[in-house]
Amino acid sequence: MSPSITGSESVTVCDSYIWPADGNMYTSTGTYTATLASASGCDSTITLNLTINTVDTTVMVNDLVLTSAISEPPING
Repeated sequence: MSPSITGSESVTVCDSYIWPADGNMYTSTGTYTATLASASGCDSTITLNLTINTVDTTVMVNDLVLTSAISEPPING
């Protein structure tokens, strides 16, 4: 019989994250755990340490100029 395995990963994303370990979408910062069954009968546990950064989508109007609160460089489409 194989021993069980434990592991963890830390992820930082904006807005939401779909965790491949369990297929769930997470939208809140937190610690999540998934149990993965093995063919040999020894389950493995993985822990996700998730940080969700919210995106400020505020737009301000000053005369005829729109200014976004996002600090990223503009994307020219």
